[in-house]
Amino acid sequence: MVAGDILVYVFAGEDSAAKTLRLNQLKETFLPSDTREFNLDVFYGNDMDLRSLQERILSIPVSASRRMIVLKNAGALSSAAKKFISAYAPAANKSILLVVDFERLDPKDPFQSSLCRAGRLIRFGETPHADVFVLAGQLRSGRAADALRGLHSLMESGEKPERILGGLRYSCAKWEKGRSAAAFKEILRCDLQIKTGRLKPLFALERLIAVLARQSLAVGSG
Repeated sequence: MVAGDILVYVFAGEDSAAKTLRLNQLKETFLPSDTREFNLDVFYGNDMDLRSLQERILSIPVSASRRMIVLKNAGALSSAAKKFISAYAPAANKSILLVVDFERLDPKDPFQSSLCRAGRLIRFGETPHADVFVLAGQLRSGRAADALRGLHSLMESGEKPERILGGLRYSCAKWEKGRSAAAFKEILRCDLQIKTGRLKPLFALERLIAVLARQSLAVGSG
C-alpha cells in the first residue's frame, strides 16, 4: 500500500512533537497550501458529536482533490461516533484523509483494531502495553527493572494481585523443571504473605519480582 492509497491513518503514542511533525508532512503532501485552511478540520473526541462528524466526512473538498479530518483524543468519542467511524473506515471516501489519534493503543479495543485493519498504524513513542505474560518474560530473562515497571503499570490499571500471581503461575509452568519449581515456591510464599496480611500486596509482589529475577540471573550465569 503506497502513501496515496492510504485513506485512514492511526496515530498511537505519547510523543506529541513527533505526531505534529508527521501530521505536517501529511498536510504538505496532500493539501495545497492555498486551500489548506478550507480543507482541514481538527476535532477532539470529547467535543465531537456524531452529526458534526458525519457532516464533515460528507463535505467535499474546496478547489482540491482531498480534505483532511484529524480526530485527536479519539478514545473519548461517543460510542455512536466510534461505530460510525468503524463502519466508514474500510470503505473510506477517496477524497477524505482521516487521521485518528490515540495516546495509547489497546489491542483488545475493537474500535482501534477496526481502524488498524482499515488503514496504517504509526506509533510515536508509545509506552508498551504491560500484561502479566510480558512481565513473566521479563522475569525469565532477569530484567528486574523492566518487570517492576510492568508490575506498577498493571497495578495502576487496576489488575488484581491474585490475577497477576495466577498469570505468573501459568507462565512459570512452561519454564525448565527445576527453575519452574523454584518459581512456584516463591509465588506460593507471596500468595500466603498477601492472604495472611503479613505484607501489603504491592510490597509482596515487588519482593517476588526481585527474587524471581535474581533466580533467572543465577541460572543464566551458572
